[in-house]
Amino acid sequence: MNYQKIYEQIIERAKNEKRKKYNGIYYESHHIIPKCLGGEGSTKQWRTHSNIILLTAREHFLCHWLLHNIYPDNEKLAMSFWTMCSFKNNKQKRYIPSSKIIEYTKIKMSETKKNKIGYWKGKKLYEKTKEKISKSKKGIKIHSEENKRKLGERSKGNTDRLGKKHTQNSKNKMSESNKKRYILNPQIKISQREKMKNKQQKKVKCPYCDKEGGNTMGRWHFENCKYKNNV
Repeated sequence: MNYQKIYEQIIERAKNEKRKKYNGIYYESHHIIPKCLGGEGSTKQWRTHSNIILLTAREHFLCHWLLHNIYPDNEKLAMSFWTMCSFKNNKQKRYIPSSKIIEYTKIKMSETKKNKIGYWKGKKLYEKTKEKISKSKKGIKIHSEENKRKLGERSKGNTDRLGKKHTQNSKNKMSESNKKRYILNPQIKISQREKMKNKQQKKVKCPYCDKEGGNTMGRWHFENCKYKNNV
């Protein structure tokens, strides 16, 4: 099958009709020569640019399929065809292909990814970069020699804090202040305990199941009661 000839026929027919948007018919802008093959222009320039043509949703889909068949090794055209099959937008009335075509595009995309071994995001990676990415995926942090030296010095005495060393006297003072901060006076403990004893919770009663309780009743009763619908 001559895919190039079919593609040219669709483009030529669209040119002869002198199509315009917002005329009661839904059209989509299309690059006649794809951008990845050197084509120019923006889809917004459908009125003025010679490389932009208006196609129906079905024609647009067919053109991307034909381009994929004309240039089967072009990854960007394969991705464009895949997008035409999978992309959904409320503002566009995209052509919905059959399940067989969607399956075909998935297989082609899978084959494209397999052929891209040693590539990441379309760029060829050096062996060092691959090794770094591999280690980062495994949770291994890579440090420079300077970082390793600094970490080693800090771990020896474990006395550095924000780049400063503390004397033994300073350490003792910090230790005492921490003890005072977290250890309560026995008298304060007793007074807090007495306050809690004297503080009585107001009991409430659920109107749906007649259960009585304190402050936590609102979680499982009243409007949240499981017997509410039975009343």
